[in-house]
Amino acid sequence: MTPLQNYVITFLFFTCVVCTAIFFPDITAVFSIVGGLCAVTQGFVLPAAMSLKISRDPWYSCQNLFTLILALVIGFLGYSSVILTVFDQLGLEYKAHK
Repeated sequence: MTPLQNYVITFLFFTCVVCTAIFFPDITAVFSIVGGLCAVTQGFVLPAAMSLKISRDPWYSCQNLFTLILALVIGFLGYSSVILTVFDQLGLEYKAHK
């Protein structure tokens, strides 16, 4: 890595941290969002992806389809809760159509 690339990456990380601190002055909200993203990804999505990758059966076999569908459903639920947390922290309100 060249020194210029190192400076650019460092600047981008620094900019992301500063913007996060500006938009989310309460650190508990950031912990909630990052924790939700990491927990769902490490707990459900990555193990399912690894299971599908090392399986000798085709992806459309019964066991692999169950793994895939379960990971998609749990991933959707987990990531949607993170999105709702972001909406709550930004003061946005989700209005369901009646």
